[in-house]
Amino acid sequence: METIAILSLILSAVVRLLKSDTKIPIDVPREYRMMLAAALGPVMGVIDLVAGGDPWHAAIATIACPLVAMAGHELYIETWRGGKEIPVPGMMK
Repeated sequence: METIAILSLILSAVVRLLKSDTKIPIDVPREYRMMLAAALGPVMGVIDLVAGGDPWHAAIATIACPLVAMAGHELYIETWRGGKEIPVPGMMK
């Protein structure tokens, strides 16, 4: 279960860094961010599979990782912080 939490945080960070207010020259529009998270979830699962060699755990992480990341964003950023993003030190414009 801790792998799902770690992968979800990594996935959330990647999506966060691909917004327009960072130094990274890639801006993923708001309407595509959930699709990006859903597409990166299986990639994270494959990484977990290759690194750990446990296919059941990787399959669970593949399904759960984007869902946990999206739910965490909705709860923490949209609800608790009123849509205000977390600044990423050294990566902001």
